[in-house]
Amino acid sequence: MKKQNMLLGIAALLLGSLLLISGCTQQKTPTPPTISIRDILAKAQAIGPVKYDVITTSYVNGTPTITITKTVWDKSPYMKVAISLGVVPSIMIKRPDGVYVYNPVSQNYTKTNATFSEISLEEQSHALLTNVSFIEVGNETINGNATTIIQYTTNGPGNSGTVKVWIWNEKGIPIKSEISMVKGSTTLMTKTEYVHFVFGDIPLSEFSV
Repeated sequence: MKKQNMLLGIAALLLGSLLLISGCTQQKTPTPPTISIRDILAKAQAIGPVKYDVITTSYVNGTPTITITKTVWDKSPYMKVAISLGVVPSIMIKRPDGVYVYNPVSQNYTKTNATFSEISLEEQSHALLTNVSFIEVGNETINGNATTIIQYTTNGPGNSGTVKVWIWNEKGIPIKSEISMVKGSTTLMTKTEYVHFVFGDIPLSEFSV
């Protein structure tokens, strides 16, 4: 009987040891590292040349008023923007030697003193990273791409605004934004979507003038 009790005790001890080892093994299973939104935004520095479309719709008190679609080619320090306006697109090109605007009448480019208003996605992410105090408000998958949603407020004379930006987790760039602004009894909203991304080299001939 004593021998049987001893054997049972040894078996229980071995079983307990196995369970303990199993528990330790489970506790040591590594968990995926958490990436901060600041780390995500920093990824934008490495996106390289990219072509994409921008669709912007303006609303007044919830009613859509105008939608503008443009195509952007970005290969820093070169950038080209084509805005669809009727039959003939409006085209502007930024080059190291200046800014050029397409003249549909003469069908050539003319150098201009106008400011190139388009801001690259990398510049947008950098501005959010360095100049904006924002908060994270959620996550959403857009067109199969996981995003982190951030929000911040703007204030100006006679108006205040709220900005929400959907940051693409993989690339660190915005792929959607909403700007809401109240002026008296009027609510203005602008929704922007960035779609049809093509990453990879762009020939310099695309920026020829």
